Amino acid sequence: MINYDWQRFINNSKERCGVVLKNGDVVELPNKHPEPERNFRIMAEDIEPYLDELHALWHSHCDGSYNLSMNDYQLFVSKPELDQFIISDKGVALYRVDNGFV
Repeated sequence: MINYDWQRFINNSKERCGVVLKNGDVVELPNKHPEPERNFRIMAEDIEPYLDELHALWHSHCDGSYNLSMNDYQLFVSKPELDQFIISDKGVALYRVDNGFV
């Protein structure tokens, strides 16, 4: 069970990102995208220490929407084994891939 105050990750100037571990811990990782106000990128070396305990990825949206972008969709489909959370000031959305559909 993930019981977390996601509101602390709302930032209207850049997207924030991280992982959710199998034990429910939420870890923020650096957003290394060159345009962090519109996208996020988690580098392999930042996520590597958590691979054995990884349950989900999360990131925030600056525009107030938790609708997925085309980049989000492509990431989600490429990692069907992971849950995906999008955080916005309107709430938190959980996305899953089932038989190739998000």
